[in-house]
Formats: sequence, structure tokens, C-alpha cells
Amino acid sequence: MRTELTALIKKHEGFRAAAYRDTRGNLTIGYGRLIDPRRGGGISNQEAEVLLIADINKARADVQALFPQYRVFDQARYNALVSMAFNLGRSGLAGFRKMIAAIDRGDWECAAFEALNSKWARQVPTRANEIAMLLDKA
Repeated sequence: MRTELTALIKKHEGFRAAAYRDTRGNLTIGYGRLIDPRRGGGISNQEAEVLLIADINKARADVQALFPQYRVFDQARYNALVSMAFNLGRSGLAGFRKMIAAIDRGDWECAAFEALNSKWARQVPTRANEIAMLLDKA
């Protein structure tokens, strides 16, 4: 039976959420999934899409937790914040305290300025500029 086989493989492989080296030194993740490119590992486009959807949903939840008023944001601003959460994670986005305070005041121009006034913006300038434009699209 399929569930018995899955249970057996899960038992033998064990689960690791982060990449690790298996007993042969190959980069592996999850339930023994080979991802080491030296050995032909990786993921398909379809698998990457599934992961992307899950990661976007997590970023949405992070934005909704940080901004209880998110329902009043227009789509472009909401998307910009979700993109930031996707890139930075919840704690990274939460570190933009001045930007968050500006959003809480409804001052989107200041929020865009604060997004750009950061180490993050210097690291990913093209992305940061696009996000700032979406935030301050008045």
C-alpha cells in the first residue's frame, strides 16, 4: 500500500528541514531528497512553483500579522510588503520600525523613504527601488 511505503521511507530517511550532507557527502534535504548539483540533484520547475506558493503564503501571513490593518492597503502596497517579507522574513521586515510606524500613520511617502534608508536597500537596490515606488504610488 502507498501509505505504508511512504511511512517506511520516512522512517528510514528521517526528516531534515535544512540542507545537510548525507553519509556519502551529498547535499540533501527533507526526506533524503538529493539536491547536490554535483550528483544531478535539484528540483523541477513544478516543484519550485509548489515551494514558491507555500513561501508566498507564509510571507502573506507575516504581513497580516505585522499589519492588522492590511485589508485597507491597496493591492500594489500589499504586494510590495509581501515581497519584502518574502525576501527578509517576518523578523527582518519587523526590523523596519520607522517604515512600519509611517505605514501605521498612513504616511506612504515616508514609508517608501524608510524602506530605501536601509542596509537592505543597498544590498538589493533594484528590488528596493521598485518596492518603494509601489509604496509611494500616490
